[in-house]
Amino acid sequence: MATLDPRRIQARIEEFRVGLPRSIEFSVECRDAVLSTNAEMKGAMRAGCPEGAVCAAIEQTAGYGRQGRTWTSPVGGVYFSVCLRPQVPPEQLPTLSLVVSLAVRAALVRVGCAYEPIIKWPNDVVCAVGKLCGISLEALAGGVCVGIGVNALRPARTEDVGGKNEPAYALQGTVEKDGLSAIQARALEGIVACVLAELDARFALWQADGFAPFCSEYNQLLSLRGASVEAVTLADDVLVAGVVERADERGRLLIRQEDGSVLAAQSGEIHLTKLR
Repeated sequence: MATLDPRRIQARIEEFRVGLPRSIEFSVECRDAVLSTNAEMKGAMRAGCPEGAVCAAIEQTAGYGRQGRTWTSPVGGVYFSVCLRPQVPPEQLPTLSLVVSLAVRAALVRVGCAYEPIIKWPNDVVCAVGKLCGISLEALAGGVCVGIGVNALRPARTEDVGGKNEPAYALQGTVEKDGLSAIQARALEGIVACVLAELDARFALWQADGFAPFCSEYNQLLSLRGASVEAVTLADDVLVAGVVERADERGRLLIRQEDGSVLAAQSGEIHLTKLR
């Protein structure tokens, strides 16, 4: 089976960075299979790794996403975690996940995604047929571990990926039983490199000005804008029902209720169920 090559990823980051702002020096390490790239990166962060350290893998045996949900990670996806060390007020940190989703979405478009990617608040990258990418952020050791898992190629066998969303695959093709071909591995390297370049292009602006410069773009890509939804707590209790208006400059989702009042929902507090 072909594997990921960190040198090629580093070179491709520079290709994708042409014409974009840059502030982060990335250092990429690759694994075949790990428990999770987040676990690898968090260990490195506790040991004092610099901003821009990246761990990428082609398979995770114990991957997880936002709020610790299980993320099945077969060969065919690409899974990577990056250390960021933002210097921002604590209240600004939650909006970083929304900016990451914009970077992933832009990268998938650049590498020729098979579908039109949009964003399900707060940070899932989805399309008409399912979920393309999950993102998780964990603050620790003076930094943030950003975990990204992209459903890139259809795996050799179908697996239940968990959660409420069917997987969608960004690229055409299926992994053979004996693993990735060389061409497929190069395609996965391209996704990692392009996401990192697009993330770097946004990171300094986000540090300086917060989510405000990205708010308009984000709302244009918001999948449930105008939809009737229920906001459900993490304990599965219905908090409120209403119509999604937009995300505000603090990254909160604004839901207008039947009585005209507006709930400003925080991403760590609820998830959404579409009513119609």
